[in-house]
Order: sequence, then structure tokens, then C-alpha cells
Amino acid sequence: MKTYNPTNIISNNLKTLPYKANRKKLIQISLKEFRKGNNIIYGAQSIKKQLGVRGRPTFDYDVFSNNPKKDAYRIERQLEKLNINANLFFVKPALHPGTFKIMFIGNDLIKNTKDDVGVIDISKPDAKVRYKMIEGNLYRTLKEELKYKLKALKDPTQKFRWEKDLDDYNRIKKYLNLFYNKKI
Repeated sequence: MKTYNPTNIISNNLKTLPYKANRKKLIQISLKEFRKGNNIIYGAQSIKKQLGVRGRPTFDYDVFSNNPKKDAYRIERQLEKLNINANLFFVKPALHPGTFKIMFIGNDLIKNTKDDVGVIDISKPDAKVRYKMIEGNLYRTLKEELKYKLKALKDPTQKFRWEKDLDDYNRIKKYLNLFYNKKI
């Protein structure tokens, strides 16, 4: 077993952090765990996967699960294996009841500080989710994404995210009009 050396983790260059340096492996582990749990990826990652280079850049995942807490801890344990059991990830309840966040502890190596980075949000869906399978993972359909973006844009309590939602909405509409000749 390898030993944990904090000096390998702390650095002013964020690219040397395990989260950044192992990003590709981290994504592979996460996607594998999403498949195991039949989790549905939604939001910006779902849109990006379906739009390709036309999707908005994003680094975190939003995932639906029938058992968000259980899946959050299961995925967090797998992510820890990537980091030599250094306890660089933790699970915490999100603001929205029933949603759990998997967090990276950040450069200071202390949980619940302002440099922590949200990696995955796991929620229980409110209703049935329409999805499609891409490369073995389930993604919410673009039509569903469009519907939820429009709903969020009409909701004054979601004003803090309107810029991102409008950007996503316009990207999806443009894509559907261009490639499927579907006027939405």
C-alpha cells in the first residue's frame, strides 16, 4: 500500500491537485458507478454529451438516483480509491432536501471550507425522467433538458442561474433546429 504524503497534494498550481491531475480517471470511475446504480445524468453534462463541442463547458455532474444518499456514499468510496485513501472526498447534504453532494476537499485539505469543490450532485427525481443511453450511461433527453431549462427561466427563485440556463436553452434549440430540423 502506498503511503499518503500531503506535500504531494498541496500546491499553488491547481493542475497538480489529485482532483485536477486525475480528472480523466475520476470521470471514468464516476461514469462506471453511475452505470452500476442506473443513475440518470442530467443538466450541463447531459447536454454536453449530446451536443458535443456545442455544449457549455462544465466539470461537475448532476445525477438522478432512487437512493441518493446511498449512491453518494458508494461513489465517494470509489473516488477515494483513486486517491490512495487520503480522504480527499466527502459527502454532504445539499440545500435542496434529498440531494447529496460529493465534494473534493480543496487545497487546504479541510472539509467544509470555501475552497471545496462540488464534484457530483445526486438527487431523487420528482417525476419520471425520459432518458437515452449513450456509451452505456443514461442521459436525460435534450427535449426534457429544454423543458426544464424553460421552467427554470420562468421561476424567479432560480434567477441566480438564469444566465447558464438561457445559454443551455439556446444551445439546445439551435442544435435541434440545425440537426433535426425541429422547431421548438
